[in-house]
Parts: sequence; structure tokens; C-alpha cells
Amino acid sequence: MPELNADTLVFGFIWYVAFLFSTTCHEASHALVAKIGGDDTAARGGQITLNPIPHIQREPWGMVVIPLLSFLFARTMIGWASAPFNPEWERRYPRRAA
Repeated sequence: MPELNADTLVFGFIWYVAFLFSTTCHEASHALVAKIGGDDTAARGGQITLNPIPHIQREPWGMVVIPLLSFLFARTMIGWASAPFNPEWERRYPRRAA
């Protein structure tokens, strides 16, 4: 494990805040476009928000654990999140389901 000092921890904190913000914006955009297209599953799940808490609750491994571990061990940050969708709606409206 690489050495941790104050500068590295501050840099990691700033990087994690940027990761949370960008991932939350990305997934909220998916949820908003799905609602506009007619699938309100993500909207009913509270995913159309810039608050990262609902996204963290849905994907705690991809939004907290893996990004922090990847930073600690590799000095890079990787993670994921997702917005729910209704597969039945997708089957009914295949042209609207991008």
C-alpha cells in the first residue's frame, strides 16, 4: 500500500467529491430522460436528484467502497452507479427505450 500523507488524503477527498458530483449528475440525467420518455421507475425511486444519498443507497459498493479502495491502493478512482428501469415498459415501447 502506498504511503498516505496529508497531501494525498486532501487530494483523495477532493477527487472523491468530484467523483460523487459527476456520477450523481450522470445518473440523475439518466433518470430524468427516462421519465421524459415515459418510464417513471427511477423518478418514483427518488433518483432524479443531485443529492448523492439516494444514489449511494442504491449502489453503496460502486459509490463508496470501490472508489475509496481504488484510491487507497492505486491512486485512481473508479466506481459506478445505476438508475432503475422497468423492463416491462421497455418491452412495450422498444423505440422509446434507448
